[in-house]
Amino acid sequence: MKKIITLLSTVAMMLALSVCFSASAAEERVVIDNVVYELTSQKYNYDRYDYGEHYAVTDFFEDETLAETTTKINIVDEIDGIEVKTIMTNFDEHDGDEIHYARYGQKYPSVTKISIPGTIKYINDFSFNFFPSVEKLYLPAELERIGWGTFEQMESLKSITLPAGVTYIPERAFRGCIKLEKVVVQGDITSIGDLAFCGCEKLASFDFSDTIKYLGDSSFEKTAITKAVVPENVDGDEGGAFSSCSNLEKIVYEDTSDEKAKYIGYDYFFWNCKNLKAIYIKTIPTERISIETDIMNDSLLLKDIYFAGSEELWEKLTFEFERAKLDEKGVKVHFYYKHKHNFVKSGDVTCTKGGTYTYSCECGDSYSYKVAKNTEGHKFGAWKIKSKSTYTVAGVKERKCSLCGKTEKKNLAIPKLGTVTDYNYTATLNSITITWEAAEGANGCRVYKYNTKTKKYVKVASIKNKTTYTFKNLEKGQNVKFKLQPYYKDSKGNVAFGYESKVFSVYTLTTAPANLKAESTDVGVVKLTWDSSGPDVPYYVTRNTSKEELQKGKGTDAYADKKETVTIKNLESGTTYYFMVTMNLVKTEDGVKTSNIVEVTVK
Repeated sequence: MKKIITLLSTVAMMLALSVCFSASAAEERVVIDNVVYELTSQKYNYDRYDYGEHYAVTDFFEDETLAETTTKINIVDEIDGIEVKTIMTNFDEHDGDEIHYARYGQKYPSVTKISIPGTIKYINDFSFNFFPSVEKLYLPAELERIGWGTFEQMESLKSITLPAGVTYIPERAFRGCIKLEKVVVQGDITSIGDLAFCGCEKLASFDFSDTIKYLGDSSFEKTAITKAVVPENVDGDEGGAFSSCSNLEKIVYEDTSDEKAKYIGYDYFFWNCKNLKAIYIKTIPTERISIETDIMNDSLLLKDIYFAGSEELWEKLTFEFERAKLDEKGVKVHFYYKHKHNFVKSGDVTCTKGGTYTYSCECGDSYSYKVAKNTEGHKFGAWKIKSKSTYTVAGVKERKCSLCGKTEKKNLAIPKLGTVTDYNYTATLNSITITWEAAEGANGCRVYKYNTKTKKYVKVASIKNKTTYTFKNLEKGQNVKFKLQPYYKDSKGNVAFGYESKVFSVYTLTTAPANLKAESTDVGVVKLTWDSSGPDVPYYVTRNTSKEELQKGKGTDAYADKKETVTIKNLESGTTYYFMVTMNLVKTEDGVKTSNIVEVTVK
């Protein structure tokens, strides 16, 4: 059974009533997905809105047992070719001065989404106030009017956009929408009714257009508004439009271009706004300026009043006891107030989508600049270096679109470190000290040594801010193979590496081969042996049939690798040969590189 609440209205309220109903309007009833539609030719708001024959949504729940489990309501756009144009879900009947509403105050918390088609032009009083769980509600662009309390008590609603066709925000329209943060107004609002946003605790800003001519009683009461702008065309200042706004710090009275009587009154519009700090009166009222003493209590933070007129005019338009109270509170009145605007630009605008920039000043003045979509896309200027690259961090360049201000950024290339290409060294019997020139950009170098067991190069040192390293604990005649890799490390610990160098090879000092012996072991065969000069020393065996020529370095070489013995075959039998062992690449302590010379006659 529907719950019926009767609301009594005065004659004045009847004049603002959104709908006039005809008892014979409904012609056909249709139910789709539990939503009830009725065919009608009804005219609305005393025949101001005539949509011809159309369907009206008259109930969201044909079967009320489904209301507790329904999460989404879909309203169709047409039935049998006839459009659905109005939502009249809360009306029950109209009888004289009594208006009957169905479900007023009832809650359906399971519904989280309502889909409204683009054909809807009119939404009647209190149509959605029983949906406390809906966070977003998208109104069609074709919508022309909303009724009293249409969205009242939608406790989860966070944002809403009012289409351009909606020019009047009626009484109680959003009252009690405690989570409402953003209201986008696309049209020219002319009037905001009583209690329209009362209790919207999170609503911190609103676009007070100069088309607004009426702000109703308590229309923004107990909101989070921080700056209230009273448009120049608003008639009257009574009704506490911004009363009990605890976050309100600034009031701006806009300049009036006409000569009609203008009344400035803090006591009504802004009653109990205890955090108010400044009032800007940019107009010259012709009647009176009133700042009542009953709200000038000790908790009020008001410190400055900026007045466009002279001190004489201020005294003429205010009472002496009010001025005395302001003096007692330490409130300073600034005369001939001329404000230099400090506009701050806001708005999400691109050349590919267009949009609107809004330029706002702290005094309340603002203007908008529309940017159309650019068919050619952005018009970027030249690239400019924002930050230079280092060897560890990429720099950034940027360019800006001259039309919408969009900034495009790109990373710059990170420069490559140089490579170590050469080195010097000094050697002893058991160590090798290497030095090199630092590669370009490097402040350190890694040293890698070849491991004969693993057949891999292994890092043995990481040298920062130096260009020398000593290999220690080596054997005489030992070969050390190594390569160098430069690096750069910045103050934040980021490291960049250059390319590895080619492989370098160095020997420790050693002694010349000693105790060379020769023996002919077979026909045409001679075997040579000598003492080792080191583990990695390469040897060459040189022979000649003339000792004098051999001493001059002339003869035939036989490579002996790193062994201390070699067998030479295919020699001439009966011929006497002279042999000598020579080291290659390796320096000896005394500079002698050759062994003694031995003589042997081949069998």
